[in-house]
Amino acid sequence: VKNANEAKEAYDQVLEAGKLLKDGIANSRLDAANDFLDGKGGAEAMAGVANTLDALEELVSITAQFKCFECPALSGSDWFKLREAKVRDAFEIDNNGIRSTRLSNTCSSALQEARNQVRRAEEAHKSAVSKFMEESKTHYFEIEQNRVVTAVDRASVSKKKENIRGLSRSGKTAYVEPEKLRKLADALEKAQYAQQQAEDAVLASLWTEVRLLESELRLCLIDAGRLDALRARFRLGNAWRGSVPRVTTVASTDGILALEARHPVLCLDNTQVTPVDLDLAPGRCAILQGANGGGKTQYLGTLGLLALLVKAAIPIPAAQGSIVTFFPTILADVENAAKLTFPNASTYEGFLYFASYALNTEKALILFDELGSGTDSAEGGAIGVAILESLLQKQNAVCAATHHPSVKAQAISRPEAYELWSFEGDSFRPSRGASAIRSAKALDAAERCGLPQDVINVANELLNCEQSDNDDLRSLEPALATLEAVRLRATLAAESAELAAEAAEKMRKEALQAINHAAQRSATRAFSAAQRIEQAEKNLQLLYNDLKKRPDANALTIIGDTLRCARLARKPALRAKREALLAAQGLIVPNSIKPGDSVVIVAFDHAATSISTQPGAQVLSITRNTADLRLGSKLINKVPLTDLAVWDVPILADGSADTIYATTSSYR
Repeated sequence: VKNANEAKEAYDQVLEAGKLLKDGIANSRLDAANDFLDGKGGAEAMAGVANTLDALEELVSITAQFKCFECPALSGSDWFKLREAKVRDAFEIDNNGIRSTRLSNTCSSALQEARNQVRRAEEAHKSAVSKFMEESKTHYFEIEQNRVVTAVDRASVSKKKENIRGLSRSGKTAYVEPEKLRKLADALEKAQYAQQQAEDAVLASLWTEVRLLESELRLCLIDAGRLDALRARFRLGNAWRGSVPRVTTVASTDGILALEARHPVLCLDNTQVTPVDLDLAPGRCAILQGANGGGKTQYLGTLGLLALLVKAAIPIPAAQGSIVTFFPTILADVENAAKLTFPNASTYEGFLYFASYALNTEKALILFDELGSGTDSAEGGAIGVAILESLLQKQNAVCAATHHPSVKAQAISRPEAYELWSFEGDSFRPSRGASAIRSAKALDAAERCGLPQDVINVANELLNCEQSDNDDLRSLEPALATLEAVRLRATLAAESAELAAEAAEKMRKEALQAINHAAQRSATRAFSAAQRIEQAEKNLQLLYNDLKKRPDANALTIIGDTLRCARLARKPALRAKREALLAAQGLIVPNSIKPGDSVVIVAFDHAATSISTQPGAQVLSITRNTADLRLGSKLINKVPLTDLAVWDVPILADGSADTIYATTSSYR
């Protein structure tokens, strides 16, 4: 299933299927059609199809009672076509209700007649053989089916009319068949051949019929397979006396709260399992400490497998009332799984590869066995704490077994995010909320596993010497571990602050670069505008001089032509000045405007030497050369499109409406 809602629906279907399909249907009957589906023909394949159809009919009667599960093929037209198939009545059924591969006489009149012919031919041949043997003084025997012969000297065969059916090893004796018996045997073989032809014709007709219904048959078998999977889940849950938990989403923060939970694999092995209570929510981390062999790995396995069972909608081995969150992603490095996944890496490198992948996930269930082991104790513990802190920031639910004091101290110093569980003694039941760091009791484990006593004694002496030299240090170990955790948090905070400063500096540089580019574009456009104005003035001067030379020129004509040219020259120059003013504020004239666009309202003075802006307006509609806008809660109608601009430098879009003034001399 893909989410919590689907898991809830699937559990309802599993319970319903378990109740209605309690006795089930033999898989051999449902699989009987496999020969046909694999492309085979013949009586055995067709009889198999008939047996499968009988099994499907039983399922149809059961599925009619389903309320939580739909079987579209078994309850629809697909089955209605199959149930009328002639193949179901084509084979004989014995007194025990078992279908044979012998075709029934009722399926074809031609077949019935052919079988009658065979029966009559067999009776005639049998009667003739019996009579012939009674009357003859020569010894006769059956050399092959329906062929009765006698042994005679080969040299005398040429004088007789009998047919030779074989020779002895020496070749001196011939086995001949009397002519009368030969004719009856030939008639019997001919009748048997006709019967075989009639049977083949019936089987070919049945095969053609079923082949036309193959797609319907496959769809019905798919429904049957889905029902079988539901029943299998129910039976597996019953095998370990499971219950259906309340399934929640990661957003609910319920996490996993399983009461009296047991390891599923150990339950199936009939191993005596100690029930444990599981409690882990998203955004929190459970740290498991305690003796070697105390049950930490079993706890991790139970936690991960219960989460996986929910994703498969299988009842979990836990008490009624348990709660399990549906985690979309479940990652586990338990029992050296990372090393098996990365066989070419060292043990610690395998762990790091796994951790690198886990750090890219969020709202997942992540399990670590022996966190930080396989390397230097101090460095491994520091890396382990850093990994846990990063995972918790992404709302992952994390559970880690460890022997590193720094990791345990982190759990003690941050109870709002961590909880320390201790496994002590032989009870295999953890105690939660521990406030002290516990020993791994490695010497006890060594003795329990059969290590020689002299080796254990030497290790004990070495440990006692080290303890006597470091009693004072060991008495301060919890405080030192707490200080180490505080130091790690401070280091992480400093690194985060440094990263934030680097990001701010990068943004500042990008903003300055964007502003410089805008200024460069503004200068370029202003220079272009000045050039166009200068060129326009030259053109006016040339035109004025030319008009004065005309003999019919008069003052009015010269003035009128000059003004018209001036107006024409002023338009592109004015437009260029406006574009330059817009560029100085990081704005450009839009190529097109449509409803929904965000624009800036601009206002130029008469000479286009200054500009005012009002950002944050949204286009509601456009009519010819004007637009209706919304600015905050105000509506502004019929704003000329020439008074609208958009941001060319997005980082300047801060809502400011400052006025920028440009002197006229800048464009001369």
